[in-house]
Amino acid sequence: MSDLLRLAARLRKLSDSELVELVRQRQLSTGNLRDFFDLGEQLLGTRQLQAAIASLSINKLDALCAITGVKGLRAGQGSDSADPEDIAELDRLQLIWRENSSSTPTAYTAVSEVLNGLIDSKLRPRQRPTLVVLSEESRSGFSLTGTERAANLTQEEIDRDCGIAIFETMQALTELVFYLEQHFVREVGRGNAGLPDLKRLSGRLNKTVEYAREIFELARLAHVADLAEGRWQLGSAAPMWIHATPVQRWTHLAEIWQASVGEASSRDLLAELETRTSTSLDELLTELYPLADGITASNIKRTVDRGNLIGITDSGWLSSWAEDVLRQRNDQAVAKLSGRLPSLIDRLIVQADLTLVAPGPLTTATEMRIRKFAECETIGFASTYRLSSLSITLGMEHGLSAVEIRDLLRELSGKDLPQPVDYLLRESEERFGRLVVHGSNLEDHSVATSTDPILLKSILNDPSMKPFGLVENSVGELACKFDAEVLYFGLREAGFSAILDPKVRTQLADSGGQQALNAPRKTAELVDAELDASAAILLDLQRMRLQDERVGTAPDSDDVSRQIQLAIKNKAKLRITVTTANGTEQEFLLEPIGIANGRLRAKDRKADIERTLPLASISRVSLA
Repeated sequence: MSDLLRLAARLRKLSDSELVELVRQRQLSTGNLRDFFDLGEQLLGTRQLQAAIASLSINKLDALCAITGVKGLRAGQGSDSADPEDIAELDRLQLIWRENSSSTPTAYTAVSEVLNGLIDSKLRPRQRPTLVVLSEESRSGFSLTGTERAANLTQEEIDRDCGIAIFETMQALTELVFYLEQHFVREVGRGNAGLPDLKRLSGRLNKTVEYAREIFELARLAHVADLAEGRWQLGSAAPMWIHATPVQRWTHLAEIWQASVGEASSRDLLAELETRTSTSLDELLTELYPLADGITASNIKRTVDRGNLIGITDSGWLSSWAEDVLRQRNDQAVAKLSGRLPSLIDRLIVQADLTLVAPGPLTTATEMRIRKFAECETIGFASTYRLSSLSITLGMEHGLSAVEIRDLLRELSGKDLPQPVDYLLRESEERFGRLVVHGSNLEDHSVATSTDPILLKSILNDPSMKPFGLVENSVGELACKFDAEVLYFGLREAGFSAILDPKVRTQLADSGGQQALNAPRKTAELVDAELDASAAILLDLQRMRLQDERVGTAPDSDDVSRQIQLAIKNKAKLRITVTTANGTEQEFLLEPIGIANGRLRAKDRKADIERTLPLASISRVSLA
């Protein structure tokens, strides 16, 4: 039996709680996985194994080396000295397999190969960089950064900086929710966002592009955002995030971080912390996880780096509540950090240049009300928002009226509105609904209609709309071969205040998709504010179990082809049930050779012949 088949079979037998722990500790994305074979392939992938093995502590690394026969980093470490708990942890991480708890553990072939490469890379002599000695005058021109800077800070200053990081990260994730609500963000490569979207988000946050990339990744792990159908969309935790208090948001992130570290690693870190006065997580990482510094994809290294992002550490130095987080005492951690978060206000300055200035962080309720009709320009301790016909049109799509927007701005500013703002509200109200995007059951997937033919002509001739292949049909509408929501986003990106036909909006909501107009604030009533961090993973696992059940009872043509291709790739046998011409069923145990012209060629060892079966006649198929 191949490693993939063995691993898929083991994964099916695991309970939901065991699978959730595995997915979270190995930091996998389950949104695009179809079945347990996909999950197994991801677990045995080289990049994933590098991340998992590089995240093993020195004791678990020695145990894995003893199992695989690979020369370890420490001499005299054999299988006899391996702690049974370390063996059990390797088993839980699906790096090894055992027939039962008392049998000899065996590593998967891919694990042995990756381990050997990482150990070899660690032991290989490296060329030392040339040491440059600077004079006192030269050194005076440099500032301390990273760990050097943190080493000169007191615990009070570390906690202060961690509080700032918490606030900035929560603001950034909130901004990402609103950004995904208003923009069509495509997946680029494998699980990445495109550079234009990263630049746009980083500009709003006044941070680097790399910081924006980390926010996307953190949002995916926290299920505030997820990948589906080749694009970034709002995740299952987005409604909870929008309506949660700052304490609830941070607790959710802390739970995600705890799961990424894992119970075994938490115990290792806590045990080491008790024996030293140093509070540098980076130093512990170097000693406990000798391979973590050799690969940037290391799960433990990424987790420690993410601790800086969510205010558990500052440049690797532990905050005063970090130990509580490692011990899963989140209530005590919240009690220590709550005073570090900035105070919230409910006040805006409305300016004649159509900008809204918040002199301090807004409360969640006020932030949500403002974001319905204003677009963020910069976010921070003091934030700036801008009113435009596009943003006000979006607010009106969500049911707001010009009167409600006007009253809210007066309430928050305490003054009458400047004339340009009042004029923009009146104009947006008059033009609302002038340009509408509809779905279509014809060859063209969507059409744009307007009461203003001149507007349609300008859209047709706009260079930024050329990629959509718009064509004027016989009744003067603009027909598009893309879906309605794609055309809708395209028009808004080009600066046209389009709205989506309410029928299309209803269809998107009924299909369960969290699209631009199915905003989290519209569906939040259906979601528990205390959403468990494992809920989204459980939904994916349920879908995978249903897929496995369907393949075994009523597979479609894609399921049949997939099972056959897996058997060919892994040189496995198939148990195939064929429906004959007279309606009876016949079962064969076959070794597939190939698929061509809708037929399967396979060897029947029992009958000692080669069979050719039409794929259309196969009613059930399973890997033997």
